[in-house]
Amino acid sequence: MLVLLWIFVGFVSGFLTSRFVNETGKGLFVDTMIGIVGAVAAGWLATNFVASDTGVNRYGMLAAIVGAVALLVIYRRVFTKA
Repeated sequence: MLVLLWIFVGFVSGFLTSRFVNETGKGLFVDTMIGIVGAVAAGWLATNFVASDTGVNRYGMLAAIVGAVALLVIYRRVFTKA
């Protein structure tokens, strides 16, 4: 269930980043997929290595948000023309 929440957070982060950033990026689909990958990876890492409870925890959700946005920012910096 927690993974579904991370996927939702990544989707929302990717969607909002795609809409609010002035750059065109690669499009809504790619931005949301990158957001989902970043959220799931960071949420998994935080849950397994930082917090040990099995329920929805603050560290996992915060890491999912930060991971999604960070991966999107890195992707835009590396793969878009400046």
